[in-house]
Amino acid sequence: MELNALIIDDEKMIVDSLHMILAESGLFKSIVQASDGVDACRKIDNQTFSLIVVDINMPKLDGLGVIKHIKEKEVNSKAEILLISGGFNHENVQIASDFDIKYVLAKPFNAKKFVNKLTEILKEMKKSQNFAA
Repeated sequence: MELNALIIDDEKMIVDSLHMILAESGLFKSIVQASDGVDACRKIDNQTFSLIVVDINMPKLDGLGVIKHIKEKEVNSKAEILLISGGFNHENVQIASDFDIKYVLAKPFNAKKFVNKLTEILKEMKKSQNFAA
């Protein structure tokens, strides 16, 4: 199985930390980074990902806009999406639910919480054989 991941967050420290955790897992062939939603959509349109970690609050285009892009264009529609945010509110949770986002993680979180969520996602991917080619 070949897995590719995309990490989208405007906070470099978070991107670097998540990248390191994903790299240390040894499961990902490539780990791509984007610092805003516009850059992320460009990458989503040009590469297939099995996992997309996306922050809600970002410049240019927020994480919900990125998810809308994925769902409307049906690009990377098989990717598992992990939504992260320090600002979850009722509206964000409702939108995530409307887009059928199963995985969310509230900031601040530590490496252990991220790894636990990653393990949950990978188990589900394996069960459904939902791997990007």
